[in-house]
Amino acid sequence: TSLILNPMFSIMSVFIILLWWILRSDGARILAIIPTPSFSHNTALQPLWRELSLRGHSVTLLTAEPIGDPQLVNLTEVDLSFSYKTMLKNLQEKIYTNRLEMYKFGYLRHAEVCDEQLGHPALQAIIRNESEWFDLLITESSRLPVLAFAHRFRCPSIGVTVLDVYPTMHSLLGDPTHPLVYPDIWLGLGDCTSIVGRIRCVLYDLGTSLLQTRVLFPLYDQMIEKHFGEGYPPIGELVKGISIQFVNTDPVLHKVRPLVPGVIQVGGTLHRLPRDPLRQDLRSVLDKATNGFIYFSLGSYAKSSSLPPKVLEVILETFAEIRYTVLWKFEDVLNKTENVITLKWVPQVDVLGHPNIKLFITHGGLQSINEAIHFGVPMVGMPIFADQQQNVHLIVSRGCGLSANYRNLDRAGFEKTINEVIDNSR
Repeated sequence: TSLILNPMFSIMSVFIILLWWILRSDGARILAIIPTPSFSHNTALQPLWRELSLRGHSVTLLTAEPIGDPQLVNLTEVDLSFSYKTMLKNLQEKIYTNRLEMYKFGYLRHAEVCDEQLGHPALQAIIRNESEWFDLLITESSRLPVLAFAHRFRCPSIGVTVLDVYPTMHSLLGDPTHPLVYPDIWLGLGDCTSIVGRIRCVLYDLGTSLLQTRVLFPLYDQMIEKHFGEGYPPIGELVKGISIQFVNTDPVLHKVRPLVPGVIQVGGTLHRLPRDPLRQDLRSVLDKATNGFIYFSLGSYAKSSSLPPKVLEVILETFAEIRYTVLWKFEDVLNKTENVITLKWVPQVDVLGHPNIKLFITHGGLQSINEAIHFGVPMVGMPIFADQQQNVHLIVSRGCGLSANYRNLDRAGFEKTINEVIDNSR
């Protein structure tokens, strides 16, 4: 008893306990790779890198959109923005072509970008540095060749994606798949209920599976051997080696599907960036929109200025007839009416949070949809490519909005759709 009551004993006990906790608080060395040159793909995941670094982990981030915050002393960034040039080459010419052509273009272009990035001196320096080591790899799992870093550093890998993963990858991860129940997100059919729709789903699934396993996977294996060296497992084995896969889906917006424990849905939890005050001139215009305003954006890849001239004409005629102010993310000079405001770049999160907003006309990107749902803004979806048509099917089926097909857009139908979404009290 006298020993316990001894002040020196109490001090030593506290010191030993604190020392024990200090020894248990080692930070990990994390290699994070988000190779897609896309604003939305990168910014949606930036809160993750910020938080990991603030919690004491040493994060080396390879990204096309560096955060550039000097206060994040544990974050080292390798700038991959040079790959935007390759990614955007001929994109506007291809983006409004047929779905199959865009699908093929998308896969092969991403492979080209990945090959360019892996050959860059900064990445080769990481690969060839014999003294370099990491405890964990976190990577955008849709860009499969970078999974070779997990084998290079003998560390576990975690996959992240701002979309869902493709059926082939679901299958490799162990999830049950079926082309009629869970069609590829690029197909854009929603539900494969009709006979024609079912045939399309099956043929599409067969074609894409063959493309990936017979064309892309061998290409990825060659790419890994070229940039990392010999002796690496085939790409399918690297995918199976992923410890945890986070997918940006949730059972409220997306279909409920069986998933193995290592595949975790995080839909709606990404991309919670803090809102900033709108700049004075934009805030003044939106505050004065007494009837409310409509925000129109086709995202960071598709340019409104590249829409077919006939489509632009229909959109402008429609906007001229409605009573709302229109804020349009438009990349060029436009002959417009007084109620239309164009900006080359719009602070989307801040605009969606403005109390006067009535409607969001969106391309159907999943980040944009999640942001609109977060602020309770109804939508008109105008899908262009990739997973966007599938996403628009989701917002229509869930009662979040309606769709407008830019390929057969007419003024009366477009205006009716806009008014229906704004005026419908549901």
